[in-house]
Amino acid sequence: MLAIVIDSTSGLTRSEAKELGVTVVPTYYSVDGHANEERFADECAGYEPQLGSDAMLHTEPAFPDAYLDAFSEALVKGDDVLCITLSSRLSAGHRSAEVARSMLLGTAENAGRIEVVDSHMAGAGLEILARRAREAADEGRGLAEVVAAVKELRGHVYSRFAVADMHMLRRSGRLSNTRRSVSSTLDRFPVFGLRHGTIEVETIARGTAGMTKAMLAGVPEDVGRLYVAHYGEPTKALYRLVSAIKRQLPAAELVVKDAGPVLTVNVGIGSVSLVWVDGE
Repeated sequence: MLAIVIDSTSGLTRSEAKELGVTVVPTYYSVDGHANEERFADECAGYEPQLGSDAMLHTEPAFPDAYLDAFSEALVKGDDVLCITLSSRLSAGHRSAEVARSMLLGTAENAGRIEVVDSHMAGAGLEILARRAREAADEGRGLAEVVAAVKELRGHVYSRFAVADMHMLRRSGRLSNTRRSVSSTLDRFPVFGLRHGTIEVETIARGTAGMTKAMLAGVPEDVGRLYVAHYGEPTKALYRLVSAIKRQLPAAELVVKDAGPVLTVNVGIGSVSLVWVDGE
């Protein structure tokens, strides 16, 4: 059997994690020094009021101990382990998983039984890869083959997000000095792509109509599934994007979720994101 481990920023609900046989390790966000745990997407409601512009906000990745516990439990059951992490360029969570892996590979019986894969993604990108891993495992593939399948799909996953207010994204430190010059003003939405684990500026869209057009640019007409996330309570931008998808891509399966507090602290309240697989 294969145990799959990912962190809470994947956006899985408790029932989805159970369905996929995925262990979700928690990440954390703190507000004015008070730490809060994030685990499942459907159990984090009501966080937006805490994230006021004057609050001192901070996030922490899943810790090595959490990965160590998840890996150890799977190994005791006789399962191999695949851990898929948030992009290592955006979070120290990948390093946490690698530390836990190294602590368990010192014994001969664990050799070759744990793999850690950098998703190069965030949010729904992790879910997409976890679903591919489970599919490959259910086909009877061994750990090495599952890892190869996940890495092959990784290059076809695309992520794009539009930001209503640049304050949180700048404060997160995940933009270079050049990208920090990008600003959001009234009725302007900076649109970014996540490529190879790095945030890249794509355009500055005007209004929700312009944002929607920019977000859907290049999405294949035959795309099978689209993941949309809102950061904080649903906004006009979210409704505009969802409406356009239903109108322009009626055959696509549409999944809409709350991104959760950890990603919202880093990206900003009012943002929206879109993830899809090219050639699905």
